[in-house]
Amino acid sequence: MLPQAALNGWEYITPPPLLLETALERCKAMDAQADLTRPGRVHSHARQDERASGMVAETIFEAWLQHKQARYVRHGGNDGYPDFEVEGHGVALRCCGSRVPFRESHLVYVFDAHLHKFQHWFFFGYERGSGSFILLGGSSAVDYHAHAMYADTGATIVPGFTCSAPLWYTRCNQLTPPGEWLNALRSEAAQARP
Repeated sequence: MLPQAALNGWEYITPPPLLLETALERCKAMDAQADLTRPGRVHSHARQDERASGMVAETIFEAWLQHKQARYVRHGGNDGYPDFEVEGHGVALRCCGSRVPFRESHLVYVFDAHLHKFQHWFFFGYERGSGSFILLGGSSAVDYHAHAMYADTGATIVPGFTCSAPLWYTRCNQLTPPGEWLNALRSEAAQARP
């Protein structure tokens, strides 16, 4: 599961289909368990697909970090921890899906309530048609906030996408490409060491 680099610095990975199927089954099991504590809850296929693609993105990100020989700890986003600690920085992952191939003009977003909970954000694209995941790049929360635009609940930022909660969005070309982003984290970590 090695990435293929693109001219813009993005890295494409098409995971084995079993990985996504397994993640989707985990989501269904989690929903069934939640039903025991909150009966009458409604589950949408789209929400399960979104959560499953996020789980796969975590697995791919970990494999990518290993391939790049980065120092990291995987937290999985539980109990208020970031998804990963990478080179001493808390990193939350965000996986945004699309029915069409990703372009640099595509939008990525972070919910307002989560933006400053973590030091860094790393974004994945998930192309539903091809099953490919794209490592789009990362940004510190401060830099992201500086160039992102705000949208309130109910706003439509692209046709077919209505904000379910306040969020901050930007174009993919505003992100630092994956390799450059990781090198910047390493550089900061090296400068911080005594």
